[in-house]
Amino acid sequence: SDVCSSDLTAVTCGETLPIAITPAPCHIIQSVQVNGVEWTGFNPAGDVYTFNNIQGDSTLTATFAVAQDTITVTTLNAHGMVTSLGENVLDCGSNFSITITPDDCYAVGSVRVDGIIRNEWLQTVGDSKVLTLNDISENHSISVNFNQLDYLLTARTGPGGTISPMGAFPVCGSSMTFTVEPIDCYAVDSVFVNGIHLPNSELTFNGEMATFEVSDIREDLNIYVKFRGLHYQLNLT
Repeated sequence: SDVCSSDLTAVTCGETLPIAITPAPCHIIQSVQVNGVEWTGFNPAGDVYTFNNIQGDSTLTATFAVAQDTITVTTLNAHGMVTSLGENVLDCGSNFSITITPDDCYAVGSVRVDGIIRNEWLQTVGDSKVLTLNDISENHSISVNFNQLDYLLTARTGPGGTISPMGAFPVCGSSMTFTVEPIDCYAVDSVFVNGIHLPNSELTFNGEMATFEVSDIREDLNIYVKFRGLHYQLNLT
């Protein structure tokens, strides 16, 4: 890094001379000595020392160090793993990455960098998301939020009865119980869950009314119930 604006300057006795001390990018002033005496109170980002009423040879020595920045990583809820939580001190110009892995039945919600949602910066790696900040030159804050997954339930029937509930948004991993009730002169014929026939052994009957459960929900549910009309034989003698 350049030390200051001039290495050797001739001045007239009694003259005043300002010396600009300017760090290179990603550096700060570490120390300044004037004629062997430490100068305190300077601005590490850059400062000016002024020689007043110069009466003899003088020396100014400045040393520099790589600037450091702090990346603070937080999570708003504990439904996943985020690497490098807390304060991370890095040399200016470094790159910084975090890996975000949601728990089962959760997804990455919003990722904010300095308060602004930056989900478009995320890269998908397996079941995780990776956020990378390149060429860091200032402090940053990163906050991560996780959302619980939910799904859409659509239940419908053919003519001859009802099913409840008909619509809902079950959360991932939950279970739901359905009640199927035929009207007079009808009975439950068959139940389909996402196009797959549900065996009658999984239905619990109470008279003509039936109940069944769908457990560990992990996708949208489309349920269809078919009813059949009851027919009786009349024997006349």
